[in-house]
Amino acid sequence: CNSASKQEHKHLEAEVVCPTYVLPRSTIDSLIYASIEFNDTISYSKISTYFISNEIGGQFFITAFQMANKNKYSEAYYNMYEILVDKISLVESIQNLDDKTRYFAMYCLLRAKELGYKGCQFDIEEIFLNKKIPSSDFYLRKYGDV
Repeated sequence: CNSASKQEHKHLEAEVVCPTYVLPRSTIDSLIYASIEFNDTISYSKISTYFISNEIGGQFFITAFQMANKNKYSEAYYNMYEILVDKISLVESIQNLDDKTRYFAMYCLLRAKELGYKGCQFDIEEIFLNKKIPSSDFYLRKYGDV
């Protein structure tokens, strides 16, 4: 996006996303396919970085969901959590989610940890503040009970 298009849509500025870079649709599709079908973590890393750094993570959620479920890929679980939660005001953001979404987000965060993703440690420490950390199954059961 150029600055003129931002100015024209100033009233929508919070909703307008101007990607820092654009990938051709065929490249996006190829990276997603390789990620999910071949458990290609390098392709997954490229495509997740593209969507999340361009603040269009919501469009990426289904890919992260498929990668997590099909390949049990820890970073994909963390990406789902990251998409659901505003990381700027982490604890407040989690508290403001509806119960079902909060339980699913917490499941994803803890599942990422259980599968060995190191990048989630800060979030876990920030949320649990020296309290006992439950298993991801605890939140999955709560999610199913709502």
